[in-house]
Amino acid sequence: METMGQTKKRVEKSNEVDSTKKRRKSTSDAIEFLQKKAEQELALRREEMEMRKQEEMRGSQETTMQQEMLRMIQQQQENQMKQQQRNQTQQLQFMQSMLNQQQQQSQALLSLIDRLAPKENN
Repeated sequence: METMGQTKKRVEKSNEVDSTKKRRKSTSDAIEFLQKKAEQELALRREEMEMRKQEEMRGSQETTMQQEMLRMIQQQQENQMKQQQRNQTQQLQFMQSMLNQQQQQSQALLSLIDRLAPKENN
């Protein structure tokens, strides 16, 4: 059996192996740590700024695309209206020519009837 003194010595030896004395860090270590941290933060900020720029560019591109689409839609509507007006004008001209033909045919028929019908003697 182990005596109390032996147990104490054994425990002290095992503690020494596991827990070595912590050394105090020097000022240069602290400065180096702070410099690294500042560089990391700066890199992070730059990355965030770059991401914001890209988002803004995407937003402006989307806006430009929307404006272009609106312009195209307006152009299509104008073209459709012009085509409708042309169609209406052509239809009106066709109807007028048909009316003129009908009037000419009526006049020709009346003059034919006048020629063929026996004239009454007054």
